[in-house]
Parts: sequence; structure tokens; C-alpha cells
Amino acid sequence: MKIIFIQFLVCLFPLFSFAQEKEVTEKDSISIHPVKRIQFGFNSQFALEKVFSGENNAPFEFLLRKQTKSNQAIRIRPIFDLSRISRVEFENKNLDNLTLFGIGLGIERQVSFSKKWYGYYGIESEGVISSTNKTQEFITPNPPDNNTYLERNSEISNSIKFSVLPFIGLAFKISERFFATTEFRLITSYQRSNTSSEVAFKLIRDGSGDFDFSNDFGPSTPLEPGLTVREFAFEFRPYTGIFLNYRF
Repeated sequence: MKIIFIQFLVCLFPLFSFAQEKEVTEKDSISIHPVKRIQFGFNSQFALEKVFSGENNAPFEFLLRKQTKSNQAIRIRPIFDLSRISRVEFENKNLDNLTLFGIGLGIERQVSFSKKWYGYYGIESEGVISSTNKTQEFITPNPPDNNTYLERNSEISNSIKFSVLPFIGLAFKISERFFATTEFRLITSYQRSNTSSEVAFKLIRDGSGDFDFSNDFGPSTPLEPGLTVREFAFEFRPYTGIFLNYRF
């Protein structure tokens, strides 16, 4: 809820400036950014989630633009995420690892509304590869031999995803070189995922003796054969975060 409120304030601030703007000149309406200039931006969503909720579910996302015409730019959007989440309760452990890399390539056209505001629209193609590894460890008694084991279950998933993303965005010029943008996207995607799971045990108490966690886990045993899933999806993403951009 805090994140939504902060985003609302960020979006509200430029509206007061918009009400005070002067009439747009012909030059302003034609040229939005100088030709051949490069712009660098990053999505602030990951920082907002970390600060206001203590969690970070958004990947790192950057946006590079090169102005090819007075109202047109090509864009490259790298995405990556390297996260590790660990939760421990007594001898029960949960560990989630995520590795994600992707890139989007596209083109956008820009339409000036005023000296401070302009809109843009375009299309991107995007490719993303990701790998997740979810591990659980918990104590398992074994009544037949009166031993106690530590059981480790692992689920590994690898996926590759291709998408086509038409988008529409809105930009606010904070200064001559610094500006903020936000956009919504229509995403049509194809994804192929392969998931497998395995289990391993280690002896931590022999009979009624003391617990000893120094032993190594035994060899892993597959729980089920690898499962491959292919799926097509359509998604409307009305909010993708606020990009803070600087023009060189």
C-alpha cells in the first residue's frame, strides 16, 4: 500500500507543473531530443519495493535510447536479477535462488504535448532466460530403524521466454537533460520451461543417540522425470514502474 501511495505522489507532482506551463512553440513540438544523442535510464521499481516493503520482487531493468530522428529513437532494455532468499526455523531451512537475464530491442516514436510533457509509443521484442532452484531441508524420523534423518528436497526449473511488446508511454521533462517516464505494455509471449526435482538424506541421529549434523548428504535421487511445459500467454501490464532517465 505504501508503494502505491508513493507512486501516486510521484505521478501527481508533475501535474502541478503541467498546469503552469506556457504555450508550446513550434520548435518544442517538433524536436523532443537532439538527434544522435544517447539516453540512459533505470527502473526505480526495485528500489521502491526494497525501501517501502522490505522486499524486492522486481528485477533490475535499464533502458538505453539513441535518438535517430527528431521524434524517433531505437531502444535497448537489459534486464537481470540475481536473488537469494533464505528462511530458517529451527532445523527447517528454505532456500530460493533465482538467476534471470534478458534483453528487449525496439523502436519508439515520440509526440510532444508541451514543453514539459511528451508521449511515446512503439514495439519491442524481448528474450529472457531464467533459472530457479528451490531447496527445502527438514528433519524426518524413520521409525523402522529408529534413526533420524535430515531430508533435502530440491526443485530446479530452467526456462526461456520470447515476447512481443507493443507499448505506450508518458514522459515528463524534469530538466533539459533529466526526465521521468512510465509506460504500459501488451505482452504476447511464448515460454518453454523444464522442471525436475530430487531428494537426498543424511543421518543426523543414530537410534537414541545425540544429534550430529556433521555428516554429508547421500547421493540425490530423482523424484520424477523432467517435466517440459510450453505455453503461450497474453498479458496487459498497465504499470511497469517509473524510469529515471538522463540524456547525454
